[in-house]
Amino acid sequence: MTDRFGRCMPRSVRPNVLAVAVDCYAGARGDETPRRFTRGDQLVEILAVVAQWRTPDHRYFRVRTAEETCTL
Repeated sequence: MTDRFGRCMPRSVRPNVLAVAVDCYAGARGDETPRRFTRGDQLVEILAVVAQWRTPDHRYFRVRTAEETCTL
């Protein structure tokens, strides 16, 4: 893992990594939209997709949940 300057970070100062699994829905167009995700042991329902954008390798979504807004 690297810091914002591209330098390697020692394992002792790396932030904790939390596994996230996303459940998606594929509509008629075939584009997948997130519906819920699991963060650690907690299932979080997505109320709305606020924004989405693409990069050459990935699609990103800003979503609204009952507890907070977060970026996937």
